Amino acid sequence: MDNQWIKMISNSFLKQIQRLLLVSFIATYVSGCYGEEVPEGILSEEDMIPIMLDIYLAEGKVNELRVKRDSALAIFDVYEIKILEKYELTDSVYTNSLRYYYDNPLKLESIYETVLDSLNLMEKRLDEIKEGEVEKEKGQDSVSIQPKKVVDI
Repeated sequence: MDNQWIKMISNSFLKQIQRLLLVSFIATYVSGCYGEEVPEGILSEEDMIPIMLDIYLAEGKVNELRVKRDSALAIFDVYEIKILEKYELTDSVYTNSLRYYYDNPLKLESIYETVLDSLNLMEKRLDEIKEGEVEKEKGQDSVSIQPKKVVDI
């Protein structure tokens, strides 16, 4: 089940990245975000990566619940609060940082690429763990049959 929601997140993430690529190419000509420093009060790209990773994992968990949209949003809000507490962030710092990166699509693309790489690595590790568990189960299920020795009396 964990593997399914990671794949689901990865697929939706790929679609987002494709859209962001298009937007980033257009934005390159419109805005001058090359060499721009991150303003004070805005999280760095390095700080945003683990937060965004946790946010997307939380979204995947909520989507797996298959509840109505309003219930899903309420559940996700709780996850988001816990994530912000984990990183000792205020909602305003997180929201302002998101706005900043949405306004700077090349930087946002860099964050998304790293998050996507992390999700893919997690998926690969889960697959390896599951393969190991299957092999282990196969070893426990198989019974070694030894021929009986005939004893002369």
